[in-house]
Amino acid sequence: MADKKVAALPVRTGRRGNEILLVTSRQKGKWIIPRGKRSKRLPDRDAAAREALQEGGVEGNIGPRLGRYFTKRGACIDVYLLSVHVQRRQWEEQADRERRWCSLRHARELVCDQGLKELLEGVELKASTV
Repeated sequence: MADKKVAALPVRTGRRGNEILLVTSRQKGKWIIPRGKRSKRLPDRDAAAREALQEGGVEGNIGPRLGRYFTKRGACIDVYLLSVHVQRRQWEEQADRERRWCSLRHARELVCDQGLKELLEGVELKASTV
């Protein structure tokens, strides 16, 4: 059975419209969204919000499950929308990761994981989303 993980898709309204937050992976420095293991103590959506805080230093309202994708290694990742209200200057994993706000179109170009790329292709961010 595939490893099951959770992820947050952090979204904010920026100067040029809606933007999403990408962070770099620890091992290879590739652009991804904040993700991690499921929690025994937290609902999946809250675990996804925790990952966004740890990996990207952002907090906000966690929404419904946006979708699911699979990695090359077979991990199944459930993605939850996070409407960002707070971005911390310092956060837990800032020494290990970079973060970048970008348009959804640019994010699709930056991510290498095919499953994540396909998930982002199906996402449409509207003003009511964030």
